[in-house]
Parts: sequence; C-alpha cells; structure tokens
Amino acid sequence: LIYWEDKNFYLEHEFISLTDNFIRAVILSKQSVTGLKVPVSEIIAKVEPGAQRPEMNPDLRLWLESMEESSKKLKKQS
Repeated sequence: LIYWEDKNFYLEHEFISLTDNFIRAVILSKQSVTGLKVPVSEIIAKVEPGAQRPEMNPDLRLWLESMEESSKKLKKQS
C-alpha cells in the first residue's frame, strides 16, 4: 500500500526472481472502493491505527497523470 485517497487506494507490486533477487517487474494498481459510507482513510485507521498517508511518490503521480491524459483523449472521441 503506497498511497490512498477518500475512495481509492494504490498498491505497488514487485515481481522478484527467486534465483537472483532481481526485480523483473513493478506494477502500480488503483483500487476503487464503491458503496461505502466511510472514506478509505477511516478503514485504514481501523486496520492500522496511527497509519499516516505517505506522500505520493513520483512514479505514482506520473502514472495517474498519464491515465488522466488517456481519459481526455477518449472523451474527445466520444
């Protein structure tokens, strides 16, 4: 878990080879929570009391910006 907002949380996954501990891939994923009456931050506080939301790292920021740009292109085509 690398970051969260009111309705979303973001995970970073690393695929590491067992033979040489080399990181073969890094994947960022966005999980959206729907239908809840409480923000994600409250859920995290119950699971991990005292947890502080980290700063958004540059990789995540750039990834989110790229998804936003892709969405804009798709909206223009509609």
